[in-house]
Amino acid sequence: MCGWCAQFRRFLGCNDGIPPPDFEDEATLYSLSSEYLEAANILYNTPSTQIGYTLPTYYLAGHAAELMLKSFLFKHGESIKSLKRYGHGLNYLVKRAREKGLPVNVSTEHIRSFAVTYALKHTEYRQKQLLTFPPLDLLLQEIGSLKSHVFNHVAEF
Repeated sequence: MCGWCAQFRRFLGCNDGIPPPDFEDEATLYSLSSEYLEAANILYNTPSTQIGYTLPTYYLAGHAAELMLKSFLFKHGESIKSLKRYGHGLNYLVKRAREKGLPVNVSTEHIRSFAVTYALKHTEYRQKQLLTFPPLDLLLQEIGSLKSHVFNHVAEF
């Protein structure tokens, strides 16, 4: 293989059988969470079409909350492997975050009320079921507050 091809392969993370470094950490989880939250806020603040944006906005908000809590937990000693085992369980993630020091004054009421709907993927697939959701504006505000708190922990050195 020519020299520049080998360099390019190394740049892409192809290390001839050596796995690339793990890029999942509290900062990347936080960054992804922030992007999902920003996308949810954009959809929430954009006039909807006939179909509307409600379910996709809730999905993005739920995923933002999930990754934000996982970022907090990673910073407090949880491994990526254990975080993946927790899946989409927002109630469990909140419980673990509280055990790791998430203060009670950081509200998770709306995140927890959305937990079952999110975990069962009701926001990803339309189903003929009566579903209940927390108020979207309050859910987004709560995740934004969680984001501010988690940032203080992720930014610590």
